[in-house]
Amino acid sequence: MKKTCVWKVDEKDRNCGYCVIRRWCAVRSRPVASPEAVGRKYVGIAWAVTGEDPLSGSRRRAAVWARNMVAYQMSLDGFSQEQIAPAIGRDRCTIVHCVRSMSTALASPKQYLGEVAYWNMFQERLSLDKNE
Repeated sequence: MKKTCVWKVDEKDRNCGYCVIRRWCAVRSRPVASPEAVGRKYVGIAWAVTGEDPLSGSRRRAAVWARNMVAYQMSLDGFSQEQIAPAIGRDRCTIVHCVRSMSTALASPKQYLGEVAYWNMFQERLSLDKNE
């Protein structure tokens, strides 16, 4: 799989032109993390927050929302659906559904109190992880 930069260079959300050719981002001058590595990091955080394994085939509410959080955060980071899908062991159509479910939940937080609480804890742990 070709690694590309997730740094946005214009309003059309294209990848950095340097990274399409090279294996790292020449603008940021450091290697770009692979979607699998980012996915593993987010899966660990989601598992700690919800207590359920996002990679399991479980249909429990907490496991489903853990998967949704991971897919949504990776899409916010600029990864494509095709990159996110193998990182969390699902297909592209499931990723579309996960992102839509999360955006719906975040748009109407009063209807999804538990899910939004999971999301807030996920974001808090993610910000703590980035600061370290």
